[in-house]
Parts: sequence; structure tokens; C-alpha cells
Amino acid sequence: MLVYDGFKKIPEFVWDTIGRIRDHVFEFIVQEPFNSYILTNVLEDNQGDHKLFKQVENMALQCDSLVVPVTLLISAEENNKRIQRPNRVLRYKSLSIEGNAELINITHPHLLEIDVSDLTASALAEKIVEHTNNIE
Repeated sequence: MLVYDGFKKIPEFVWDTIGRIRDHVFEFIVQEPFNSYILTNVLEDNQGDHKLFKQVENMALQCDSLVVPVTLLISAEENNKRIQRPNRVLRYKSLSIEGNAELINITHPHLLEIDVSDLTASALAEKIVEHTNNIE
């Protein structure tokens, strides 16, 4: 398995492999459309991540499923504090506060933007469920 310290750049071949794995997972989801799925990811404002978002939208269309994109907003101070938590490395997340890219900018009828600077994970989940339940 990949050895990651939270700071070094992840090699490109890893992202290619992750992409192939994701494609297989999406194929599975399309073949099993009776379940609900929550997909989480940081999407940057680049061609590859815009393509990935479209791939998720297309998968949902094939499953006749609802897509609810959620953009999490956070203050710079709180973001820096959270990024430096050592347990992030166990989930292959960066510990570096340097080099954060611009996040994807999307428009979508069900888009929810939430400032999570002062929210707990459970409070955030409640807000997302409430928003989703109010979509007609």
C-alpha cells in the first residue's frame, strides 16, 4: 500500500489507479441503482475534476437518482487548524497548509453551500438531510 506522510506529493500513477478503481465503483452503482450513495471528495477547479463531477451527474441520471452537491466553506483559520490534525494522514489526507488549490465552481439546482467553521459533523449531517428532504 502507498506510504504517505501527509506532506509529499502523491505520484501521478496513484491518481491513474484511483481513477480506474472509481470507474469500476461507478459501474457497480449503475448496475445496483436501488441503494443511496454519498460520495465525498475535494474537487478542484481543473479540467479533470470538472470531468469527474459530470461523471457523477451522468451516473445519477442513469440510476434516476438525486444529486445534491454540497460545498463546504470554512474560515482560513479553522481550515488550517483542521488540516494539521495528525489523524488525517491515516486517511491519506494532506497535513500541509501550503498549496491549497481553488475549489471547483459549479452551478446546480440542488447545490448546498454550508459554512462549517463552527459546525460539528453531526450538525452538518442534519443540515444536509434537511436540505435534501426539502428538494421537490
